[in-house]
Amino acid sequence: EFIFVKMLDVLRCISKIVLIFSVLYFVQSAVALSLIDLVLNLIIMISDKVYCIRHIGIELNGKYKFGKSDLKEYSDFLVYAMGIFTTMIINQLLWNVDSVVIGMRLGPVQSAIYAVGTTFSSSFFNASIIITNMLLPKVVRMQESGADENEYTKFTTKVARIQAYIIFYMYIAFIVYGKEFIYLWMGENYGNAWSTALLVMSGTLFSSFVITVQVILRARKKQAVYNWVHLIIFSLNAIFTYYAVGYLGINGAALMT
Repeated sequence: EFIFVKMLDVLRCISKIVLIFSVLYFVQSAVALSLIDLVLNLIIMISDKVYCIRHIGIELNGKYKFGKSDLKEYSDFLVYAMGIFTTMIINQLLWNVDSVVIGMRLGPVQSAIYAVGTTFSSSFFNASIIITNMLLPKVVRMQESGADENEYTKFTTKVARIQAYIIFYMYIAFIVYGKEFIYLWMGENYGNAWSTALLVMSGTLFSSFVITVQVILRARKKQAVYNWVHLIIFSLNAIFTYYAVGYLGINGAALMT
């Protein structure tokens, strides 16, 4: 039922844009924007539940009793889910540590400029993640069928080529038009956002092609490897960024990332 889920996501994105423009026209409030997210998320959750009950036949009566075998399955699932949850936390830390350090050392103005650059660099990286997340069912089937290392390598290479076409197009387009767009969008005072975004994009350029390996690690229940590596990277980034911004400003933070 993949199409239904993604159709709801598209409708949510379109509705969010329309509602934000409409609400901001009458009320300029950050609370109102948060309420829009809250209401839309509730509608999506209720829609998913109704669809599951009516079209798939899932019963949600809250009277399920756990047996010994069920407890083992749920404990395995809990460990797996906690690994993914930890990954999400570490990724948030990794992408937000720069803004925190810049705010501490250089003030809120420089932090705001850097945040604009982060908007582009994170969107750039997420473009690759979107493709990868759609391939999780395929990787799980490969794992269940006993795929060997050679099959995983061929699969990763094939996906990386597709990602490279998209990522290089965005990268080159940002080099050519990125600064002009930032001037048009935020003003000339935010010109440094272009250089910081470009530095971070350059650092994640090739790693974004092979992000499929993260899905393979997840399917093979080796998410802990990914978490430990990124926790070390986050720690080093925080330390180096703290000293680099003192010499190079916000470009130092982007360079360390």
